[in-house]
Amino acid sequence: MLRVRSLFGFKIVLLLICIAADSAASSDADLEYLNSTLRDNFSNSRNHISNAVYKQQSRDFIIAEFRRFELEVEFHNFTSDVVGAGDFQNIIGVLRGKYFGTKKDQIVGVGAHYDTVIDTKGVDDNGSGITALLYVAREISKQRNREHTIMFLAFDVEEYDLTGSKVLLTDWLPVWSTTHWGNNQADFSPKGFIILDTILEYESGQMTQDLPPGSTDIFMFRDVYNSVTADNFTGDFLASIYRSVSDGHLNTAFKESWDKLEQREFEIETFALPFEDIASIPESQLAFLANFGRSDHFNFWLAGIPALFLTDTVNFRGNMTVCYHKPCDDLETMFKLENLQFLGKTSLALKETINALSPVLKDSSSGSAQDNKMCWTVLIICLFFAFKGFYNLC
Repeated sequence: MLRVRSLFGFKIVLLLICIAADSAASSDADLEYLNSTLRDNFSNSRNHISNAVYKQQSRDFIIAEFRRFELEVEFHNFTSDVVGAGDFQNIIGVLRGKYFGTKKDQIVGVGAHYDTVIDTKGVDDNGSGITALLYVAREISKQRNREHTIMFLAFDVEEYDLTGSKVLLTDWLPVWSTTHWGNNQADFSPKGFIILDTILEYESGQMTQDLPPGSTDIFMFRDVYNSVTADNFTGDFLASIYRSVSDGHLNTAFKESWDKLEQREFEIETFALPFEDIASIPESQLAFLANFGRSDHFNFWLAGIPALFLTDTVNFRGNMTVCYHKPCDDLETMFKLENLQFLGKTSLALKETINALSPVLKDSSSGSAQDNKMCWTVLIICLFFAFKGFYNLC
C-alpha cells in the first residue's frame, strides 16, 4: 500500500514539474542568459581604436554562439574610408526555411550592432541589443523547421555613419541573394527586419523621459505625446519606430506579442512615421524626424526593405541623457534588476514575433516543441498508471 501511494505521489510531483516547466518556458525570458551574456561579453569598449582586443573577443563570442545554435555563419569583411584604418566584420547567422531560395520565402530577421564609440563601455548602446539578438537566435534555433528563412545580423561600425549595415546591404546582400536565388533574383523580397539599438534602460520615476525637440509643435505622434505627458514623463516604455505603410506589419506583429506578456509596468509606445521615402519629408520636419532614423534600420529603409526599430529612446531617457556615448554607460550605472527584466520582456516579445512571422512547420520534430510533446506524452502515461494504482488501492 505504501509503495502504491508513493508511486502515486511521484506521478503527481512529475505532473507539477511538467506544468511548471511548460509555464516557465512560455512566459519568462531566461534572465540568467541575458545577464551573463551582457556582463561577460559586451560590458567594455568594443572600438577598433580604444579596445581592439575586447572587440575581437566580443566578435568571437557572437560567432561561437551562432555556431553553437547551428546557424549557417557568414562573414562580411570590409574596409571603409569613412571609418579609417582597420578591418571590420559583419557577422550573419542564417536558419534556412522550407522555401529558401524561392519566391515563397518571406525572409525575416533581427539586427543589432556590436561596436561602440571610443570612450564608452556600451552596456546599453549596444550591448543590450546584441545580447537580445543572441537570446532570440538561441531560442528560435531550438525549433529549426520553419516556413521562412530567419537571419541574424551583427553589424560592425554602426557608430561610424551606420557604415556596417550600409555596406552589408549594398555589397554583401546582393551577392548572397544572387548565389541562392540565381536568375530568380526578382523573387528575393524579405518580409522585414527588426533592428535593436539601446534597449536596456527603464525608469519608473516621473520626469525621467524627454521627447525630441519640436514634439510640442509637430503633433504627428499626438497619441504618444498625450500618453507620455499623462504619465508625467515617465521613461517606462519601449519605443517602436516604423513607417506606417511599409513596416506596419512588423509593428503589429511585435505589439501583439508584447501585449500578450505580463509585467504591465513595462509599456510600449508606437511611433508611426508618415512617410515612405526621405524625399517626401517636408523640409520643415527634417530635423525633428532625423531623431527617428539614428540607427541601422535607416539603411534598410533606404534600400527599400521593411524594418522596425526598437529602442529605449537612448539619450532622451534617464541616465542615458548624460551617459550616451560616455564612460558611464557601464554596468555600475545601467545594470539594474528592473533594466534586466525590461530587456527580458523585449527579448521574449521579439522571440514570439519571429515565431509568428516564420512559423514552425506543423510536422516539425526538432527542438523544444518536440521536447514538450514528449513531456506531455510521458505525463499522460504516468497519470494512467497513477490513477490505475489509486483505483486498485481503493
